Amino acid sequence: MSYRHELGGIGRLDLRVVYTRNFERSSFENSSDPTFENVLLRELGNPRDEFLIRTNLKSGPYNFGYNLRFIGKQYLNTFEDFIIP
Repeated sequence: MSYRHELGGIGRLDLRVVYTRNFERSSFENSSDPTFENVLLRELGNPRDEFLIRTNLKSGPYNFGYNLRFIGKQYLNTFEDFIIP
């Protein structure tokens, strides 16, 4: 989502928000057992939630910006290590 607005004599305000939610991320690596699922979601490098917010105020020759990035919780080991039977 993006938003741009002129602020009278101050300048131009830009705002951008990007949100990503992964519902499922798995790999089936064993061809002899096609039911064996390696769950990758929430392992390191595959977060469930992630968002980015970028703001910028341009006033004459000056730009004032701020970026915020959030990456959700991830497991350092494999997901299967944390499943309680």
